[in-house]
Amino acid sequence: MLQTHIVHRVRSLGGRGLALAVTAIVAILARTRFFGFTSVDYNFFLRPWYRFIQVFNGWPALRFEFANYSPPYLYLLTLIQTQAPALEPLVAIKLISVAFDVLLAAACFLLIRAARPGFGYAWAGFSAVLCCPTVFANSAVWGQADPIYTSFCILAVWRLAKRDTTGALVCYAIAFSFKLQAIFLLPLFVFLTVRRQLSWRTWMILPTVFALSGVPAMALGRPGLSPWSAYFTQVNIHEQLTNLAPNLFQLLPTEPRAPLTMVGIVLAGSFVALLGLAIVRFQVDVMDHSALIACLLFMGVPFLLPRMHDRYFYPADVLSIVVAATHPRLRWLPLLVVGASWLAYITYLYEFNAIPLWVGTGLLALALGGTARYAFNLWRTKPKTVEPAIARSISLAATLATVGATAAALIGASMIGAAVRSSIDERTFMATFTNGEARINAYLAGAVVCRDQLALRIVWDTPHGMQEERTVSTFVHVLDATGAKIAQADGYIDGILGLNLLQNGRVDERRIPLPAGSKPATVVFGAYFEQGVERFQATRLNGSPLPDDSASVPVTEKTCP
Repeated sequence: MLQTHIVHRVRSLGGRGLALAVTAIVAILARTRFFGFTSVDYNFFLRPWYRFIQVFNGWPALRFEFANYSPPYLYLLTLIQTQAPALEPLVAIKLISVAFDVLLAAACFLLIRAARPGFGYAWAGFSAVLCCPTVFANSAVWGQADPIYTSFCILAVWRLAKRDTTGALVCYAIAFSFKLQAIFLLPLFVFLTVRRQLSWRTWMILPTVFALSGVPAMALGRPGLSPWSAYFTQVNIHEQLTNLAPNLFQLLPTEPRAPLTMVGIVLAGSFVALLGLAIVRFQVDVMDHSALIACLLFMGVPFLLPRMHDRYFYPADVLSIVVAATHPRLRWLPLLVVGASWLAYITYLYEFNAIPLWVGTGLLALALGGTARYAFNLWRTKPKTVEPAIARSISLAATLATVGATAAALIGASMIGAAVRSSIDERTFMATFTNGEARINAYLAGAVVCRDQLALRIVWDTPHGMQEERTVSTFVHVLDATGAKIAQADGYIDGILGLNLLQNGRVDERRIPLPAGSKPATVVFGAYFEQGVERFQATRLNGSPLPDDSASVPVTEKTCP
C-alpha cells in the first residue's frame, strides 16, 4: 500500500514538473523571437555598459563607476560576458532577464501554492506570469532588470506566507540591493514590526546584505562608498513629475514641480499610514495577507509618488496575477493593472500614442480602489484574534557562524581584489560624446609612455547603428603637470570613417612623438563632426558632464621592451 502511494506520488510530481518545464521552455523560445529588438535604453545605457566590460576584460571593469545601476546587476553582466564572450551584447543582456522571468514565475507558483494548496491554480499563475504582456516585453523586448528584483520581492512575500521572517528579509535585502524600487515593499516589514511579528534585531539583515552587495566591487578597486552611490544618482537623474508612468501626475499640470512633488510625497505617505492603521485597527495577520498588502503597496505608492517611470508598476502587474489566483473575487484585477502598464510600455517602446496615458491612470485608480475596498471588507469581517508575537531570533552559534563567515568573506575578497588589481594594466576611462544627432562612446584602453612616444589605444563605438556617413574628427592633447600642451594628434578616427562604421567598435591606435625631456602627465581628448566643427558635448557614462567637453586621463609610465 505504501509502495503504491510512493509510486503514485513520484509519478504525480514528475508529471507536474514536466508541465512546468514545458511551459517555461515554450515561454523562453517565444521570447527569443524578439531578441533583435533594440530600445533607447539598450542603445544609451545597457550596450555601452556591456561594451565597457568587454574592453576592460571582464571583472577589472568593476573598478570604475561606469553605470548608474547597482553592483549586483553589473556582476551578472560581467559573469555572462566572461563565461560566454562570443554572445552578442543584446542577446547576453536579454538572456539574464529571461532567466529571471522563469525564477519570477516559480516564485509566484510557490506563493500561490502557499495560500491555495493544489497544483492547478499555482500552475495557472506560473503560466499567466510568463505570458503576461509586460513581463514578456520587459525581458524579451526591453532587456530590463525588473524581473530580477521583483523575483526576490515575490520570494520575500512567499517566505512571509510560510511564516519565515528571516528568510523574507534576506530575500527582500537582495531585491533592494538590485533595485531601489524595491523600497515600495518596505512598509510591509514595518507593518510586521508594528504587529509584533518581526523583531528589530532581524532588521539588521537588510543593511548587512546591502553592504555586502558592494564588497566585490570594492575589493576590485572601486573607491570609497562608490559601489553604493548608484541609488543617489538614480534619484536625481529625472526631474519630470512623471516619466510615462500611468499615475496620478498624468492628470496634473507639469508645473510647479516642487509644490506638486511635495503633494505627491504627502499623498503616498498618507496612503501607507492609512493602510497601516487599518492593519492595526483590524488586527490583521500580516503574514497571512502579505501578498494582498504587497500588491496594494506596489500599486498605491508609485501611483501617488512623483518622478515615477513606465516600468515601476511591474511588481504590481505580477502581484495582481497572484492576488487574482488566491482571491477569486479579484480575478478582474490583472486586466486593469496590466492594461495600464501595457499602455505605458507601448507608448515608450513603439511610440504608440493613440490611447492617452490618462486612460491607464483611470484603470489603476479603479484597480487600487477596488482592491483597497475588498481588503477593508475582508479584514473588517474577519474574527478579531491577536496573533501572538513570533520570537524568531538566531541562536548564538548561528550568529557567531554568520559573523565569522562574513569576516572571512571580507578578508578573502580583499586578498583576491589585491591580487586582481596588481595584475591589471592602467585602463582608466570611458567617455560619451554627444551633439544631439549622434552619440559616440570612447573607451580609452591605455595611455602609456614608452621612451619618446605616447601610445594610445581608444575604442570608438556608436550605440545607434547610424547609417549616415558623416566623418568624425578627434583631438588628442598631451599635457604636462602644469597643464601646458606638449604634443597633440588630431584627425579622423582610424582614417576617414563614417559613423555607420563605428557601431561594432573601432580600435584607434595612435603613437604621439614627445619632445625630448618632456614629462607628460595627462591626456585630453574629444570629438568633432568633420574637422573642428560642432564639438561634441562630453559626459561620463553615468551622465555627469566633463569639463571643457573633453575626457582627461592620467598617463602611465611603462618600461619599454
